[in-house]
This record gives sequence, structure tokens and C-alpha cells, in this order.
Amino acid sequence: MPETMDNDRWSMISAVFGTLLVIGTLLLIWSQLQRIEARADRIYAQAVLVQLELDSLEKEMLALEGVLRAAREQRGEGAARIEVGGIRYSEDEIRRLESELRGFGDIIAVKRKTLAALNRSKASVLLDLQILFWGSLFSLLVGVIAAALGYLSWFHKVRIFRDRRHGPRAEDLQAFEEAPGPR
Repeated sequence: MPETMDNDRWSMISAVFGTLLVIGTLLLIWSQLQRIEARADRIYAQAVLVQLELDSLEKEMLALEGVLRAAREQRGEGAARIEVGGIRYSEDEIRRLESELRGFGDIIAVKRKTLAALNRSKASVLLDLQILFWGSLFSLLVGVIAAALGYLSWFHKVRIFRDRRHGPRAEDLQAFEEAPGPR
């Protein structure tokens, strides 16, 4: 009788442990998905904004280069006034545009580095999702197996690991005695 109670105790422990492991894993998955989703939203929104800023800066830089190229051509022709696209520029304005062009190059380089860092962050979000998937899959499998074996053993008195240290069980001896044989 003590062996039956001990076996029932291990069955209950296995069933409760498996159930708690499954519930805990599901709660962990839910909370981690919430965290990863918020992080991914933030990263993707920042990446879109940086990409838009980078595109507009590059277009503006191209426009400035066009103005400065036309101004150089007019200087080479010896024009007194510099007019590009119907707009007149003084020499001071041309120098200011040249310094702005150098500043745009620096800003664009910073934006490209920022975009590269955000792309690495996107990769880390994917890695976090993969780790969460495989870890939770393993945990769920262990929990379901422990719970199923525990409940089956507990409720149906299935003896999965029989104790054979003290000799054969009475059920085993009865099976040999009742076996039909040649008479």
C-alpha cells in the first residue's frame, strides 16, 4: 500500500508540475510577445522616419549640387550675376550653399549609420522571436508530456515505472498462472 501512495504522489506531482509549466509558459509567451511587439513597432517606426529623412536629405543635396554646378558654369563664363532656375544668387549665398552642402554630407552619413543600427535592431528582434519560439516549444512539450503522464497515471492507476526490486508483482504471477497453455 505505501508503494501505491508513493506512486500516486509522484503522479500528482507530475500532473501539477506539467500543468503549471504549460500555464506558466503560455503566460511568459504572452508577456514576451507584448514586449517584442512594442519594441518592433518602435524600431520599424524609427527606421521609416530615418529612411524618409535620408531620402529627403539626399534629394535636397542633389538640388544644392545642381545649383552649385550651374553657378560654377556661370562663373566660368564670366557672368556678373548668377541666376539658376530663375533665382538670382549673390556670392555670399553661393558660399553659404557650399557650406550647407558639406553639412548635408555629414548629416547623411549619420543618418545612414543610424539606419544601419536600426537594421541590426530588426535582426535582434527576429532573433528574440526565434529564441522565444524554440524555448517555449521545448517547455510546452515537457509540460504537456509531464501533465499527460501524470494525469494518466494518477486517474487510471497506470504504473509506468513498476518497482521490481522486491520480486514480481502479484498481477504478473496471476498472468502466468492464467495463461492458456497446452494441456
